[in-house]
This record gives sequence, C-alpha cells and structure tokens, in this order.
Amino acid sequence: MAVNDGTRFNHNPQHTREKTSAYETLFALNRDLEGVLVHFNRLEELGFRREYMRAFRVIVEETRAGANVEAWETLYNRELSDWSHFGHVRRRWEKKYEDPADVLIEAKHMEERLRRQQKKRSKARQPAP
Repeated sequence: MAVNDGTRFNHNPQHTREKTSAYETLFALNRDLEGVLVHFNRLEELGFRREYMRAFRVIVEETRAGANVEAWETLYNRELSDWSHFGHVRRRWEKKYEDPADVLIEAKHMEERLRRQQKKRSKARQPAP
C-alpha cells in the first residue's frame, strides 16, 4: 500500500465529471433559452402581440438570470474548495522537492533589496547642496 507523502493528488474523477457536466448543462441551458428569445422575437415580427412577446422575453430572461445565479453560487463554492485543496497539494509538493539552497539564495536577494532600499532612503534624507 502506498504511503501518502503529502504530495498525493487524490483526484476524484466523479467530482470532475460532475463539475464538467454542470458547466455543460449550464451552457446548454443558456444556449437554449437564447433560442427561445429568438423565437419570441420572430413571433413578434410575424404580428403576434408585442406586449405579450416582450413580457414572455422578460420572464425567460428572469428565469435565465435566476438559474445562472444559483448555478454560479454552487459552482463558486466548489471551485473555491478545489482551488484551496489543489493549492495545498501544490505547496506540499513544492516543499518536498525544494532545494535547501533556494532559501539561502532568496535570503541573499532579500538582503540586497534591503540594502538598495536603505541607500535610497539615506539619499532622500540628505539635504540638497
């Protein structure tokens, strides 16, 4: 049995399929509702009562917006959770394979940046001749 060294991906194909299906379904819903709006426009062009066709379009747009908001809230929470999870996995992996010399190199760069900042500050404090 493999030991979890903190870098395991723990990929859940079912979770991925569900997310993909949700995005595909939301796309299809929006595409199809757009088609309904086109049909109401066409009916209006054919002489159907304008006030009714406009009212029906408003109902469709309201329905679409409500469905999108509900889907967005659900998908947002899922994506936020996945982002956090995969960020932790990536950081554990990076830490595991990090070269200890990288820390020393970064410290040296930080010292150089601080020195340059101190020089700028001291020059700014000097009175002009």
